[in-house]
Amino acid sequence: MKNLLTVAEAADRTRISKTLLRQQIAEGRGPAVTALGRGTQRVRVLISEDSLTAWVVGRTTPPRKHL
Repeated sequence: MKNLLTVAEAADRTRISKTLLRQQIAEGRGPAVTALGRGTQRVRVLISEDSLTAWVVGRTTPPRKHL
């Protein structure tokens, strides 16, 4: 199994708040997640390190020139 992170661990690694990361995940703009639980009740949301890395790389933009 790949290394899985909790939302808190992923937020810490990316230096954003847990609230912002949860919001981005809920809106479909965050990293891909694995939801563990029964039926519609999700007990735990986990993020693979690969998914988190891909999400961060996908948000990377080239540096802007200073005006």
